[in-house]
Amino acid sequence: MITILSCGYGEWTAEMLAAWRGADVRLASTQSCIREVPPTMWAPDAVQTNGAALTGGTAQGNGVAQTEGAIQLFGAQTMDDLYETAADFEKLTAAIAGRICDALSQGDVVYAVLGSALQDAGCLAALRHTRERGVGCKLLGQGFEPQALMAAMDALDLDLSRGYRTVPAMAIELLPPDPTQPWLVCELNDALTAGVVKAWFSQILQDDQPVVFLRWRKGFEAAVIPLHALDRQTLDHTACVVVPGVERANRRRYTLWDLDRVIATLRAPGGCPWDREQTHQSLRRFLLEETYEVLDAIDRGDAEALADELGDVLLQVVLHADMGRAEGDFDLNDVISNITNKMIERHPHVFSDTNAADADEVLRNWEAQKRAKAGQTVGESLTAIPKTLPALMRVQKTASRLKRAGNPLPDAQTLRDRLATLDIQDAGSLTQALWITALLAAHVDVELEYELNARLNGAMERLIQSESDAGALGVHLDTFLTQNG
Repeated sequence: MITILSCGYGEWTAEMLAAWRGADVRLASTQSCIREVPPTMWAPDAVQTNGAALTGGTAQGNGVAQTEGAIQLFGAQTMDDLYETAADFEKLTAAIAGRICDALSQGDVVYAVLGSALQDAGCLAALRHTRERGVGCKLLGQGFEPQALMAAMDALDLDLSRGYRTVPAMAIELLPPDPTQPWLVCELNDALTAGVVKAWFSQILQDDQPVVFLRWRKGFEAAVIPLHALDRQTLDHTACVVVPGVERANRRRYTLWDLDRVIATLRAPGGCPWDREQTHQSLRRFLLEETYEVLDAIDRGDAEALADELGDVLLQVVLHADMGRAEGDFDLNDVISNITNKMIERHPHVFSDTNAADADEVLRNWEAQKRAKAGQTVGESLTAIPKTLPALMRVQKTASRLKRAGNPLPDAQTLRDRLATLDIQDAGSLTQALWITALLAAHVDVELEYELNARLNGAMERLIQSESDAGALGVHLDTFLTQNG
């Protein structure tokens, strides 16, 4: 039997204390759990346990003395050493669960956690193991959540009607940001931990967002502070923060799901007439235009423009996904799930036990996996290359796909010799020259479309400069080019 105690601050009940005393093995997540047990409850008139005694008089004093007395009195073992030595959160969780499960071999176990037991990752992992072994479980106490939230509601207008999220500070980075519900983040033990929490919320909220900082001092003391000041408070194991839910209209930073809801609103009855009448086909040219604008921002090295243009491409993705949802074909979750599955499947050397010696082998594995999944021959995989690609790009992609499938191209020297013998007189011979050039480019991994555009851009810049220079000299451009060609 395992009894889990969700401990608040100064709120151990008589039932919780009886369970603590009656267990064969007593465990606590941290010393803080025991430190908060009122001395008058755990040390009445010399309670005897394993020969140790502690009277009410000796229990008085600071929290450290109380903790040491309680540990001696009850033979308690904490998980503090695991917190100090675990390499990461997953290893910590596994170690806590392992210690709890090992203790069950010695009899009935009581485990005290600070806060909600159902928010403690180690406790949840242990409960999974105990259920598999058929061990009974009992939960006592409500933790500190009601106290913290009541104090926060007195300090700031909070709407809890749609629920709230509670999470230990050290686990918050494992969760996706969601600004729509209030958050209670506990165990802000130090400035480093509080800084991580601040940075996490700064992804979705403004730095001056009001939050409620809480710290236990014979009751929760609450102070409304801006988010950016969170890691500059007086912090200890009782410190926590309540971050209110913020409606979309009152935010200036947003998530992918905010964009999804905005587009759904625009395309719903009563929304925007233009958005409502669009189709996959009508949006085709916009996707192409936005993609070229992304490429232009990349070529210019303009990070600000790139972020803006990528947003325009993302808008196209969400629009098409909303149309798919309305037609019952697919939605944004399907789009995200498909690409996530694809990336996991295409990287077995990362997510499985397959090895890849270099990038070329990764690409070869990709092609083999795609063909196997689609049940395609090499030829069928080539016909799947979009016919709408620019011609040079399509030739290079075809050649690269053949190469990765184990079909070697003509060697580079043979291609050079063929190119040198061509007598370019008409469209046919010119096309053949372009074909051979594209195959040569595939040999040396040169993107002809990019290189030709770069050359054209350079030529245009030189022409503009020549016009400027010729004007400054007071001569015609053709004369200037003749004299300076």
